[in-house]
Amino acid sequence: MSAGAPLLECVPNFSEGRDPAVIDAIVHAIGEAGGRVLDHSLDPWHNRAVVTFVAERDAIVPAALAAIRTARDLIDLRAHHGVHPRIGAADVVPFVPLAGATMHDAVECARELAQRVGDELAIPVYLYEHAAQRPERRDLAHVRAGGLPALAAAIGSDPARAPDAGPRALHPTAGAVAIGARPFLGAFNVYVGDAGKVSAARAIARAIRARHGGMPGVKALGLEVGGRAQVSMNLTDLAAVPLHVAYDAVAREAALHGCAAEESELIGLAPQPAIEVAFRDRIRLVDARDTVSLDLRIAATRPVADVRDAAEAIADLDAHEASGTAAALAAMLASATVRLAAAVHVRRGATVAAEPLGLVLASAATIERHLHRAAADDAAAWQRVVAARRLPRTSPAEMDARTRAVDAALVAAAAVPITIARLAADVVALAAEAAREGDHVTAPDAWAGASIAHGCVHAALGLARGNLAMLADTAPGEAAQREIRLVASEATELLERARAAVGHVGGAP
Repeated sequence: MSAGAPLLECVPNFSEGRDPAVIDAIVHAIGEAGGRVLDHSLDPWHNRAVVTFVAERDAIVPAALAAIRTARDLIDLRAHHGVHPRIGAADVVPFVPLAGATMHDAVECARELAQRVGDELAIPVYLYEHAAQRPERRDLAHVRAGGLPALAAAIGSDPARAPDAGPRALHPTAGAVAIGARPFLGAFNVYVGDAGKVSAARAIARAIRARHGGMPGVKALGLEVGGRAQVSMNLTDLAAVPLHVAYDAVAREAALHGCAAEESELIGLAPQPAIEVAFRDRIRLVDARDTVSLDLRIAATRPVADVRDAAEAIADLDAHEASGTAAALAAMLASATVRLAAAVHVRRGATVAAEPLGLVLASAATIERHLHRAAADDAAAWQRVVAARRLPRTSPAEMDARTRAVDAALVAAAAVPITIARLAADVVALAAEAAREGDHVTAPDAWAGASIAHGCVHAALGLARGNLAMLADTAPGEAAQREIRLVASEATELLERARAAVGHVGGAP
């Protein structure tokens, strides 16, 4: 993600809280599509999962679409049971504007996603909150009124229940989905006793919810969750009703009903100001500073994209990042150097070089996004090798299964550094273009990018060879070995092109 680019948050809720493998697949799909997952949690009693991820404007919709597609393929609502209201496998998908983004951006994302979900996934979509196209659908409760059974009975016949996008029929396994744009809200639950206090929890929820004259922006339900009574809240205006104020209100109402607020849970994440407000209020802190958090101060004063963080992560024996990550990150630095060379000419404006070097800039940014993803993929791929090596081997059958699993994981682990090598070779090609279209001022930058990227190609290919060398059966790795030779040859040819281009404009290196 580029520094300073508008950032949006997406917090999809899925009707699956009991199978971690399903949510792991959804999280993986989001990352593959360019989203950065910050948090995810499963609740077996609600049978619901919440995933929080962020992305820039051009990546947020593809990442959300990938999540919904994966949920469609893996979650079958016909076998779903849970206490939380729901209409779909991917039940609600809200976009929230963050740094540099506006609510208009979030609305555009919601409506773009709605159209794609309807057209590509054949799932009916209802737009809610700021993205709503009908006034009554601003309220999510109205959209989900009666749950899946009521929607199934009315979607094809009642104009009031016609979807905003997609077919006028529920998807057979995935149902429907509500997609919206909204400000940040806090999903906050407070437990008030055992299951015998559920009626009290419902009374508390009624007393505090905004719709019945309670606190502004508070939506609340009283539920039985895991043999306990829970007041489940959505706090839609954390400035008006912060987390601790909502907790205190539940505690006061609980006392009136002969029970007590025992503990709470936060679903997803909370913005730092909400945490600061609760902290300051509780200890009556008088302090004009915006934060007293040591960690936030350190983060705020750290140089942008401090490479020492990456270096420490790679050197840490307890971390998953390793040499493949290093190769990918080094290739990103090489690409950034090429962008530097190209940007000089683009900034000058109307010159012959501006247009082709503008294309270099755009291509380099795309390659960097793929490299960033590949760095994470490399760490994950090696962890799968580690997991395969831990399989039991107490019998010949188990030994054979373990060997085949390790070999398959090694071949997959070799594929990632080969991908990194190909991307690094693309950087060498861009460096040659930047040198050819540039001048003697930017030629050294282009050559630096080409040289670093070429080194990354061979570093990554060496890692791939190392993985393949550990195979018990070399046959599955033969295709990868051929690709390694091809990429190495192409990278050498591209480096010579860069050398010639640099020599032409600024003297032979």
